[in-house]
Amino acid sequence: MPELSERIKKILEISLKSKKHPEKMLFLVMYDIQDNKVRTQIAKYFITKGCTRIQK
Repeated sequence: MPELSERIKKILEISLKSKKHPEKMLFLVMYDIQDNKVRTQIAKYFITKGCTRIQK
């Protein structure tokens, strides 16, 4: 399985290939990750990309 950062990059690439303008779309990203370290890493990554965390 590819590294976490590579998997996230792939997901973002899919959204950018859309004919619609992703900057005008509303995305809701949900995840259920038990490992605190991995969950925090993903949350921080999304925050650096401009996402807002709804629930801690």
